[in-house]
Amino acid sequence: MKPEVDYLAVIIGAGVGGLGIAIALKRAGIEDLAFETASAEAATVR
Repeated sequence: MKPEVDYLAVIIGAGVGGLGIAIALKRAGIEDLAFETASAEAATVR
């Protein structure tokens, strides 16, 4: 059985903006969870 984790933030989309928010939240000590439908993070950045 997996341990239950509470997230204070959920990020929908791991593009440039989503990754930026994830970094800012991590620096602030806020636990987050990110979801992305593309096969890789920031897939639209070339």
